[in-house]
Amino acid sequence: MTRKRILALDPGERRTGLAGTDGLGMMAFPLETIVHKGFAALPEALRPIIAEREPEILVVGLPIDAQGRVGPQAQKVLALVERLKAAFPDLEVLTQDESHTTDVAHAWLKEAGMKASKRKGKADTMAALAILKRFMGEE
Repeated sequence: MTRKRILALDPGERRTGLAGTDGLGMMAFPLETIVHKGFAALPEALRPIIAEREPEILVVGLPIDAQGRVGPQAQKVLALVERLKAAFPDLEVLTQDESHTTDVAHAWLKEAGMKASKRKGKADTMAALAILKRFMGEE
């Protein structure tokens, strides 16, 4: 089975957590959190990372509400997805339900023995990792 290189995003208005696969698209791991000014600035902030990592798929976490509806924040993310498709026409840009991924991220960090005061800075990348693992069918 051939796998593709994936870059996953846990998008936020100011910070976006990133996770990715290895060069063979088999193992997932957290990367970094990038700081930007709004969703409109995110494609340009991602450009050097995409150039370096050369993903074939971008997976964007979509905040679906508890009733399974697309609310105002999800609408913003869907607009971001369209911006990403326009900015990176050679990439497949997909969404993945991100429900409870922040909770999963905090649980992983707590389980690893990280104190609550240190978790916030790592939670975005770990949430992106949870999104990526869900997309890959590992969660």
